[in-house]
Amino acid sequence: MFVNSNEEDKDFILLYRKYYPKIFNFFMRRFLNRELAEDFTSNTFFKAVRSLNKNSTEIKNFNAWIYKIATNEALSHLRYIKRKKRDGIEEDLNSIINIFNQNSNDDKNGSFIDFIALNKAMDHLKPQEKEIIDLYYFAKLDYSDISEILDMKETTLRSLLHRTLKKLEKLMKT
Repeated sequence: MFVNSNEEDKDFILLYRKYYPKIFNFFMRRFLNRELAEDFTSNTFFKAVRSLNKNSTEIKNFNAWIYKIATNEALSHLRYIKRKKRDGIEEDLNSIINIFNQNSNDDKNGSFIDFIALNKAMDHLKPQEKEIIDLYYFAKLDYSDISEILDMKETTLRSLLHRTLKKLEKLMKT
């Protein structure tokens, strides 16, 4: 269990209910696979509980802390895939196509094509660049939270985000 106190259990349950959808969506955007997203979300909260049980340190920014755990989970998985030398591009595109086919709508056709172009372009980014784009635009975290998650200065983060957006723009034109 989380901690011996029922009050702390209730606090964690409230945080779990608040952050589960956000963390789940973080993984869905990253892997485009519901089962993986569910597994990684569960692992993230398991690691959070385990960390809280081991350490009695106070978490000042739960939002940044839980996203940091999730980011580490995602990066760990990406390193695993790289070690196994899988080609994730085809899997991602097939997942996108499956998602599109399930939610097919004529109105969404233009944005679907843009989504594929963006996804292809993002495959050419470095892992840290992908993380910054995902955390800022999709998870809608602010600069201070992202800089805490990635252990970098806000000014560095802003510069890297700007350069990454320029790189994405160039990749999408080709």
